Amino acid sequence: MSRLDPCTAVPLVLLLCACGSPTRGQPDGGPARSASRPPRAASPGRPSLPPPDDGDRLVEAHHRQWVSGDLPGARKLLRQIAERAAARRSLRALAALRLAAIDEMSGDRRAALARLDQVKLLVGPGHPLMLEADDRRARILTATPLVDVRGPVPGTVTLRGEVPQVTARFRLAEKLLVSYHRIVRSAHPLFGLENTSEVLRSKRHALGAAVAVYQKVAAQGGPAAQAAAAFRIGAMFHHLAEALAYESPSDLLPSMARHLSRQLRAESATYLRRALVSYRTALRLPPSAATAPWQRPAKREAETLELVLRTTRKGGR
Repeated sequence: MSRLDPCTAVPLVLLLCACGSPTRGQPDGGPARSASRPPRAASPGRPSLPPPDDGDRLVEAHHRQWVSGDLPGARKLLRQIAERAAARRSLRALAALRLAAIDEMSGDRRAALARLDQVKLLVGPGHPLMLEADDRRARILTATPLVDVRGPVPGTVTLRGEVPQVTARFRLAEKLLVSYHRIVRSAHPLFGLENTSEVLRSKRHALGAAVAVYQKVAAQGGPAAQAAAAFRIGAMFHHLAEALAYESPSDLLPSMARHLSRQLRAESATYLRRALVSYRTALRLPPSAATAPWQRPAKREAETLELVLRTTRKGGR
């Protein structure tokens, strides 16, 4: 048997000392067994991964909602946590709070309020999650007219000459508009990139949900429905553009804050241009008594945006 090179022998001795000699504590050379640790059962096949815990499910639900766009899948995972009695109460409350946010964005106020009641039962007053739940409840229950919504106040104008299916879908779209507007206008403090990204994603998600329903209204309806949908979509783009222009996280380094502000201003300008396109779409329809409630504000807002965008282009030269 050849002798080991010293450079090889020293690391080998150190490794054996760290891991323990295979015969230490066994006179017959059998496997060593710790007195304080039971023997590990041999696995006949591939070792199985432990089942996901509630924290893993929360992470997966967040990924499905905001990255994959799988809202039903996210809702299912959150329900599993919120309704599992053996789960930690704080995790159940967090899952219920996220379900309430999804319900609010979907226009289901009753389900959202029921989830907020669950949060209260799970964590009680004074808990940070309860403070957030109270803020969301106040936003859902507010009876203050949405006076800063551009155009007719939601729910005050009916579509003339449209079939019941279209008017029913329009009412749903108006509910989503209210939810969207409250989310966009809510005073959520921004701190750090992760929090900022989540707040902005919630606003974009609410916008997408409402726009999709208005687009169906326009596709299925006549001139009144098309004018209303085009104006509402333009107004939502307009609102989000204004909100993005003033977003500013409080605790970023100055260089990072400036970079993020430039990105948000660029996105704001994009939404302003999309708003102008939607306003012009409403104005291209033949004028009539049915389209007038939407074309009048569309004309006013389009003229304002044209001036703003023209001034912005001149200032950027």
